[in-house]
Amino acid sequence: TAKNDGSVDIGGGYVGTGGGATTTLTKDQFHQHGNVQVMQSWERPYMDALAIALVEQISASADSTIAKYGKITVLEVGFGLGLSATKLQEELQPLVQKYGREKCEHHIIELNDEVFANLQIFAAKEAEQARATVVPHHGNWKDVVEKLKSENNCTYSGLLYDPFPTH
Repeated sequence: TAKNDGSVDIGGGYVGTGGGATTTLTKDQFHQHGNVQVMQSWERPYMDALAIALVEQISASADSTIAKYGKITVLEVGFGLGLSATKLQEELQPLVQKYGREKCEHHIIELNDEVFANLQIFAAKEAEQARATVVPHHGNWKDVVEKLKSENNCTYSGLLYDPFPTH
């Protein structure tokens, strides 16, 4: 239920998206806890638009980004059905062809166990197709981001997320 302040009330019984026991995951829908919609395939035009806009911005400064940081790195929070990830990979392809696969990384954070398994399969397929390197991260985005910050410089060329409440 939408609230006046822009937040969403998803009910008191909802406890997050980490467990797979109550996940419905098909090529067209990702639901949690029976009927809480996380993503459905009808969202593709929106997710495509987000990916296209992000890569347009990244492409505009790609040469200077490569010169300064040595690579182009995108951080995506949530994999869901892989809609935006698939479009991002397609849109990043000209940059991969120009700079090389090792200079184009697409980090994706996913909390749900079943969805993360799909993300790992996606990463392997993208590698086979010589697309941007997909780096899967499993866990809550807040925890993963803190880990990334402690492990390296954590500089990203772009960030993509489709907000979904996890509690």
